[in-house]
Amino acid sequence: MPLLVGVAHGEEHANPDAVWTGGSGGVAKHSADDADRLNTIDRLDDARALAVDPRRGDAWVASGGQLHRLNPDASVQWSTELDGASEGESRLRLLAGPSDGSVWLIETAGAQRQGGGLVFARGSQRQLAQLTRDGEDWQRADLNDAGPGDTQSIRALGPATADFDGNGSADVAYLQSADTLRVLDGGAETAARRIDISSAPAVTGKTRLAVGAFADAAAKIFYVGANQERLYFVERADGAWQGPELAADV
Repeated sequence: MPLLVGVAHGEEHANPDAVWTGGSGGVAKHSADDADRLNTIDRLDDARALAVDPRRGDAWVASGGQLHRLNPDASVQWSTELDGASEGESRLRLLAGPSDGSVWLIETAGAQRQGGGLVFARGSQRQLAQLTRDGEDWQRADLNDAGPGDTQSIRALGPATADFDGNGSADVAYLQSADTLRVLDGGAETAARRIDISSAPAVTGKTRLAVGAFADAAAKIFYVGANQERLYFVERADGAWQGPELAADV
């Protein structure tokens, strides 16, 4: 199992800047300054996925069929069952939402058998699931409403850090196919908006999306092109999505 890594910024001496690691050997928290091990969570000995909230310092760990939220001091605050999460070769991914402290989940188990990435399901299939910070409320966006011939799957997921439409909720960007990006409003359970990137297709293998802004520019969604030699971006301006445009040769 690959090493899982997450970084948290600490504003207090009791919880300094830290690097969280996880894998088959368990979960540990290290000092970002000198890599000294600060805490070890022994009972989480088979971490399948790890995400860290960079603002609050919380860590999310999927292990043993459960999702655990860890406080900045590495204590386990709560655990919940991950109904519908498969075992074995499943590739569960967690995405911290720093705007509200929630976590998003995606599972790509059986992607080869199903012909596309599978959205994490809790009780039913093809839903993007979000769990609130207190672990009490699941919100799901049903991805079955895309329309004929447009069955949705998730190939890559981007961080929920930008509010593209200005409604106060961080949006989630994901790659549906080489030709299609979608953006899901973090505050609604509606079908995600479609962005056509067929003029500069994305690689759909081992890839992630990035979301960011430079200086006073609008937030952009970055992705790697299909030839894996160029980085492209799209951005929302004047109420519409613009791009894709070349960001850099890599």
